[in-house]
Amino acid sequence: MLRLIFCLLLTTSAYANDTTARSFESFLADIRTQAISQGISTTTLDQVFYGLTPNPKVIKFDRSQAEFSQNFWRYLGSRVSPYRLKNGKKLLQEHQATFQHNYQKYGVPPHIIVAFWGLETNYGSNTGNLNLVRSLTTLSFDERRSAFFTTQLLALLKLIDDNKIPLDAQGSWAGAMGNVQFMPTNVAAYGVDADGDGEIGLWDNKADIFASAANFLQKI
Repeated sequence: MLRLIFCLLLTTSAYANDTTARSFESFLADIRTQAISQGISTTTLDQVFYGLTPNPKVIKFDRSQAEFSQNFWRYLGSRVSPYRLKNGKKLLQEHQATFQHNYQKYGVPPHIIVAFWGLETNYGSNTGNLNLVRSLTTLSFDERRSAFFTTQLLALLKLIDDNKIPLDAQGSWAGAMGNVQFMPTNVAAYGVDADGDGEIGLWDNKADIFASAANFLQKI
């Protein structure tokens, strides 16, 4: 009897895993159809989805998010430290010319951009290290907020297909990217290629980072 139960458990487990695998493959096929209908090339889709599997770590992060209950000023106070303020003043001086250029173009004061940059990623020191395609595909496959993350995934695929961001771009578990932690739809709406190189360099291109931040802050 014990041997029979053990065999049944093995069979059930194998069946469940196989079903999950087939379900994810079916989901990817559906995403491919949607992406192709939006003009995204099959070459890009083949590259980003090759060997792709869901990331359990992303689901764990998503499930562990506590409800945000702090008021804004308490939240702000917890993120601002003397070190961060000192570093912000230094960076304000270091990139003064770029900030002034953006101030003239977008009307956003330099100190506002620096504060935004510091709050989002501590001036680029914490931009995330998870593959964006895998993270957003995982969250899109998960039924909890599938519609929202499917929109973000398709926007990400379009950015990659247009060579605006790298194929293997990394970011937060939720799909936010770069120094200012834009979601893909925000990159599409507010991202600026300030130096004209064809990319929206939110990781290491200060001209693009500051212009994108100013463009975003001007319009919200």
